[in-house]
Amino acid sequence: MMKQAKISPIQMALLMNPAIAATVLLLVPSITAKQAEQDSWISPIWASVIGFLVVFIAYQLNKIFSGGIDH
Repeated sequence: MMKQAKISPIQMALLMNPAIAATVLLLVPSITAKQAEQDSWISPIWASVIGFLVVFIAYQLNKIFSGGIDH
């Protein structure tokens, strides 16, 4: 019989943080510079909106599965 595993909010944040940080630091600036040209000032606004949306979704999932995720 398998044990039930639970992920705490801190563990979820620690799992998500490196993936998001790597994407932001490595990919987004080069893609943005190529595509946006003189309109690159708009990119941080879009990035902020999308980032807040991702955090909101993660928060809502954490509320739904606050007891932990069973494996």
